[in-house]
Amino acid sequence: MKQLSSLLLVGALSLVGMTSAQAPAGKIISRTGYVKFFSTTPMENISAETNTAVAIFDPQGNHLRVRIQISTFVFPNHLMQEHFNENYMESDKFPLSNFDGTAKTIHWDKLKAGGIDTVSITGDLEIHGVKKQYTVPGTFKILPTGDFQGEAVFPVKIADHGIKVPAIVFKNIADTVQVTLRLTGKVEAGK
Repeated sequence: MKQLSSLLLVGALSLVGMTSAQAPAGKIISRTGYVKFFSTTPMENISAETNTAVAIFDPQGNHLRVRIQISTFVFPNHLMQEHFNENYMESDKFPLSNFDGTAKTIHWDKLKAGGIDTVSITGDLEIHGVKKQYTVPGTFKILPTGDFQGEAVFPVKIADHGIKVPAIVFKNIADTVQVTLRLTGKVEAGK
């Protein structure tokens, strides 16, 4: 009888997949992560976005790495995009932005039950060749498709990353930009 109970329990757990406290066995990989930044001033609003961020999340250690190629940001105005890449971000010299951080706790049981978990990830954000530590609040959930999705909105002060704004246009560019990040990915075993 004990053996039958054990077999039933193992069978039930295999149907559920992960137990309430277990993280996925493989890494969660996103190859088309969405990133937007927005700057607002009385003179003008500036925004750009990309869908090419690459992210790897290791659920075993709650470790996240994100990489963005700077030149992939698209602006509504081509001239803005050119100035952004050549004058401010110097994307030929600093082609990538990277984030490397760790989440404190993820409640996998809550996610498996269809809930949204509020998370906080602390790590180094490198922009324009300058690293600065950030603690970024966000949310994490499992979509109906089975994909995992993390979202965050946080401020970045451009001077903290050595980005210089010429005096002639300083009224047009805010000293802090709002960054929105949405990463959607699947578990890939063996990665």
